[in-house]
Amino acid sequence: MQGPILVFAESSGSEFRKSAFEAVTEARRLADLSKTEVHALSIGHRIKDQAGSLGKFGADRVSVADDESLKLFQPDFYRQIALDLAKKINPCVILLPATSTGKDLAPRLAIHLNTDVATECTELEIRDDDLVATRPAYAGKVLLKIKMKGIPKVATLRPNVFTAKEKVPGISPSIEHLSFEKPTTKMTMKEFVTHGAKKQDLTEAGVIVSGGRGMG
Repeated sequence: MQGPILVFAESSGSEFRKSAFEAVTEARRLADLSKTEVHALSIGHRIKDQAGSLGKFGADRVSVADDESLKLFQPDFYRQIALDLAKKINPCVILLPATSTGKDLAPRLAIHLNTDVATECTELEIRDDDLVATRPAYAGKVLLKIKMKGIPKVATLRPNVFTAKEKVPGISPSIEHLSFEKPTTKMTMKEFVTHGAKKQDLTEAGVIVSGGRGMG
C-alpha cells in the first residue's frame, strides 16, 4: 500500500483517550508491514502539549489543530480539518476509534473522499496490498471479512479490542501545528452533556458487568 497511515487520535479535554493509543498502535503494526509511516491527527483544545506522547505508541508525525472552538466535537469543523490533511498527505488508510465521535466522522470523510468505510472492526489484515477488515454483524452472531479496495481505506476500530502498546524505543515525532479557519456551517455546538459523569466511560473500561431482568 502506498502512502502513510493516517490516524485520528481522539482526545477528551487536554488528554488523549485510551482508544487513541489503541488506534496508533494498530496503525504502527500495519505501517511496519507496509513499510510506511504513521501520521496522527489531533483535534481539540489545549491538547498540543500532549501531541508528543503519540510517538510512544508509534506515530512518526503528528498534526495538531488546537483551538477553543474545537473543544467540543463539531462535525463540520473536524471533518474539514481531517479532509484537508488527507488531501495533503494522500494516506493509504485512515483509522479512527469506533467511539461516537469516530463513527460520526468516518463516513463524513469517506463520502468526501469517494471511498468506502468499515465500521466496528475487530481485526485488520493486509492481503495482496488490500486491507481486509473483520467486523461483527447481526448483533455479533457472525463475523464478516471485508476486502477494502478503495483509496484511502477508512476503518473504525472497536475500543478495547486492540491493545495499546508502547514502542521501545519510542519515537520522537515531528509535530505540525495546523492553521484553522472555520468553514461555513449551520450547526452550533453549545455543550456536551453526559449522564453519570462521575462514572467511567464504557469505551474506556477494562471490564463491563451487566445484568438482565432475571437477576431480580
